[in-house]
Amino acid sequence: MQALTSNASWHPAKRVLFRFTFLYFVIYCFPFPLDAFEFTKPLAQPFYNFLDWLVPIVANKFHLHAVPAFPMFDKFDDSNYGLTFSYLNLIISATAAVMWTLSNRKRSQYENLNQSLRLYLRFFLASEER
Repeated sequence: MQALTSNASWHPAKRVLFRFTFLYFVIYCFPFPLDAFEFTKPLAQPFYNFLDWLVPIVANKFHLHAVPAFPMFDKFDDSNYGLTFSYLNLIISATAAVMWTLSNRKRSQYENLNQSLRLYLRFFLASEER
C-alpha cells in the first residue's frame, strides 16, 4: 500500500509545473466557495466587477471585443470574454509561477499543497450546476 505523502524530493521541472498548475486552477476557480451559495454571492461580486473592468482592457490588447458578462460570468463560455479570461489566467499564472520559483528555490516538494488543491478542485467540481 502506497503512502499518501512522500518525503522524496520532486524534480525541478515537476515543482515548476505544479506551481503553474496550482496557480492556474486557483485563479480559474476563484472566488469559489464565495459564490457557491446565494447568500454568499454578494461577497464575490466585487471580484466579478473587477473582472468586468479588467477583461475588456486585456481583450483590446489581443484585438478582441469582450463584452462584460454581467451579472455572472460563465467560465466555460466560448465568447471573447471567456477566451480573454483564459489568456489572462495563463499570463498571470505563468508570471506568478516564475516569481514563486525564483523566491522559493529551497522547497523540495509540495505534497500537502497538492493534496489541498485536489480537495479544493473536488469541491469546486461537485458544486458546479452542470
